[in-house]
Amino acid sequence: MKNMAKMKFEDHDPIVILTHGGEDYIQEVEDAGSSFQLYPGGSTVSPNKELWEADGDTECTVSNSDYIRDELSTHFLKIVGSRPRNLVQR
Repeated sequence: MKNMAKMKFEDHDPIVILTHGGEDYIQEVEDAGSSFQLYPGGSTVSPNKELWEADGDTECTVSNSDYIRDELSTHFLKIVGSRPRNLVQR
């Protein structure tokens, strides 16, 4: 799988999922900024933001080349397949 990786989360890790155009983007952070750019391309987007927490160890497959970057330069990687299991909303 080219440009794919596994993102792993441990119990109680804070997670933010951004949703844009029917696609989910994920990162282990407490929160996200308020302005976003979609890559490749760098176009400005306004994704929906959800705050989650890992409820046990879990993982998901992500794309390293498709991401949303916030103004803090945090990269939220595109989830390939389904969202990780064992998540609870914060």
